[in-house]
Amino acid sequence: MFENKYSKNTSALALGAIISAISIGLLYAAGMLPTMRIALSALAGVFSAVILIKYGVMHAILVFASTSIISLIIVPAKIPGLMYTAFFGYYPILKYFYEKLQNILLEIALKLLTFNIIFTIMISISTRLVGIEHLFTLIAPLFLYLAANFAFLFYDIAFTFLITQFKSRFNRL
Repeated sequence: MFENKYSKNTSALALGAIISAISIGLLYAAGMLPTMRIALSALAGVFSAVILIKYGVMHAILVFASTSIISLIIVPAKIPGLMYTAFFGYYPILKYFYEKLQNILLEIALKLLTFNIIFTIMISISTRLVGIEHLFTLIAPLFLYLAANFAFLFYDIAFTFLITQFKSRFNRL
């Protein structure tokens, strides 16, 4: 009985460490490949869904926290680590809770609300840091938000597809 409990925790710790290492590697690569920053940061977040599916929310939170802290310390380019920490790292956990509601309209509304709040905060901070807030007229942010929301919905659909594929293959093992 004790062996099973300890072996499960050991397996969760080992898989969590591997997923954190892969995610940090992706975030490091995102810093080296500026045109791939968003895609690699998003992919780093997808890996935490594996630990969430296999071992639960607490282990996923630990992977998110450790990956966030380590990436912000080790990765030279801070933008990928910030994107992971601000959204992509914990999104799988939020997605899990939102989808447990079993109400598709509420799920989509909560996902879009969460995304738009974080997106607005990041845009606001970025434009103030760079000093370009005067470049945004009424039309530019509208197109920016529309494009970002469509990209986010595509990401969410692709993420759901990946999770479904992983679950179907995992259940066969």
